[in-house]
Amino acid sequence: MRKFTVSLIFLCFFSGNLAVAGTTSENSGIKDRFKKIKASIKFKAEDFKAALRLYRDVFADEPENEYLNYKIGECHLALGNVKTAKEYFEKAYALNNYVNDKIHLSLGQVYHLSGDLEKAIVEYNKYKESLKPKKVEKSEVVAFLKQCEQAKKMMDNPVDVQIKNMGSAINSEYPDYSPSISLDGKTFIFTSRRSDTKGKGRDNYDHGYYEDVYI
Repeated sequence: MRKFTVSLIFLCFFSGNLAVAGTTSENSGIKDRFKKIKASIKFKAEDFKAALRLYRDVFADEPENEYLNYKIGECHLALGNVKTAKEYFEKAYALNNYVNDKIHLSLGQVYHLSGDLEKAIVEYNKYKESLKPKKVEKSEVVAFLKQCEQAKKMMDNPVDVQIKNMGSAINSEYPDYSPSISLDGKTFIFTSRRSDTKGKGRDNYDHGYYEDVYI
């Protein structure tokens, strides 16, 4: 009788521990699912830093999850961290060749931005081949392939140029780019992202000031 009682107590205790462990695991899984959903919403809202933080939280428990590797790669690419994005995209692809419909486009972009044009062209073509003819016409991959081919031509025929700072009347500590000169040669137009931008707003993409056109 005593043996039966002890066995029954042990069974109840063991079963209780399993139930608690199962509940903890389930709660953790639910929290992670909510974080993934929230991260996706943040990414679509172009709050890439917030999305990255959320994906990283889940990634700590699932470092071999191909989906998380891909999504973290997307965040890093959007934030301009090309080298890190490449590492995550390559790992995601190694874990699962079909991790995402755009994996070859994503790989092409990081190789393109890294200056590895041959690899970029291979990946872009793989992505292009996966698309239906009507979608190819509207896809950005067509423009990316043209950029790679043009870059190869320019690299094969280098031009000797000198870049000169135009002084504080034009250049600033902020990004100044896309210069244009009017046909009569009297007006200089360029884009800048300075702190005195109209509205004083910042872009969620890189947290820089919004663009203004200066004449």
